[in-house]
Amino acid sequence: MKAALCVLAVVALAGLCALTNAQSPPEGIVLGDELTSTEFLNTVNLDNCAELTDSSAGYYFEGGAATGLTRDRCSVGGTCQCRQFTDGCDNGNCVRVWPCTVEGGGISSACQAITNCTQTVFETIMEVEVECNRQNMTDKDEADLDEFGAKWKQALAEDCNIGRVCRYNGDSSDTIDVVAYNLFRTYTLNEAHVDDIDACAADTLFRFNRCTVLSARSWPSPDFETFADCMLSYSHYSVSARDQLYSCECGNVTSSTTFDEIQDIFECYRFCAANTADRNCDYVVTTTSTTTTTTTTTTLECPTVETPEAQVVYEFITFGISAPEGNEVRCVGYADGGLASYENVTTDMEDFWTVPLFDGAYGGDYFAIADNSTGSAQLLVTDNLNDTYTHVCSARPAGSSQLCPLVMTDPTSSSTVA
Repeated sequence: MKAALCVLAVVALAGLCALTNAQSPPEGIVLGDELTSTEFLNTVNLDNCAELTDSSAGYYFEGGAATGLTRDRCSVGGTCQCRQFTDGCDNGNCVRVWPCTVEGGGISSACQAITNCTQTVFETIMEVEVECNRQNMTDKDEADLDEFGAKWKQALAEDCNIGRVCRYNGDSSDTIDVVAYNLFRTYTLNEAHVDDIDACAADTLFRFNRCTVLSARSWPSPDFETFADCMLSYSHYSVSARDQLYSCECGNVTSSTTFDEIQDIFECYRFCAANTADRNCDYVVTTTSTTTTTTTTTTLECPTVETPEAQVVYEFITFGISAPEGNEVRCVGYADGGLASYENVTTDMEDFWTVPLFDGAYGGDYFAIADNSTGSAQLLVTDNLNDTYTHVCSARPAGSSQLCPLVMTDPTSSSTVA
């Protein structure tokens, strides 16, 4: 009996040793006491994913354990080089962890320092076209977009069989830019990954959060020179103002630019363009000294627009409209039975001028089409429609935010239903 008890004691001690000793720590790595999963996670106190760096002091990991930590590649966009640690692994392929130092103070890949992962916002802009039920992209608030982003990443893996979803941003509202009724933009590693999304949309039911992905395309990364060239096409700058515009220093978006920095750069673009324009402007300029504040407001007149002629051509609606050169012409239509959030776009000037441009494809609740006036009669044309729309048009000075009066078309409504 004593012999049997002795054998059991030896076995128990061997099992205990297996829990506390690493199997084969590399030479020169000095280990402390093994940490439980909970102890490790409480010690590193990560926000989400971890960035591991070769170090002289940190943590030593050993795989193949029956229980312990899971260590997976982080799925958040722009964190492919980071790892996500979670507790509760019991599948026999778990990770054990010890604090470690390197003899002599050297650097070793076996002893890794851990910090919160730094997320990269990718440089390639991807525009994604979707068809949503119940709630359009422009109707989503920040919380809705956070949910949309989480399900977007899940669908990338499940519907498109993408292994490294960390190569795509769009995890939350922070990296989702809603462009229109059925469009949003986010960022990805390179153009090949945009092609993967477009191919998935063409070949698979790529659907999440009550939205179906129809297509994806690359969107050129903006730079200030391209932006300035675009602004100059609107005839708001004299020669001297043009030179001032080009001298603005706002920076450009690169692969290392964070999303907050991108927003600051774009705000600089906008401010510089508004601050240097000196022709055909509608703006408020405020200057402040130690004693006075001066506000100057310039208001332009709304152009006269004769009754635009509407005509149905197959499944398109065309509008013949004329306004003096230097203006923006716009026509907007609202579908019978469309979402209530758009019901005033043909009756309220603010709703008319602020609704996002959208050509009405796929039977939208509304359409809003616009162009720069040519000074003579010109056509504005919708995309394929399949509904009955009430529509109006108007014109205002190009680049301004004036709310110019709405003009009823002739006829006032059109049907493209076959």
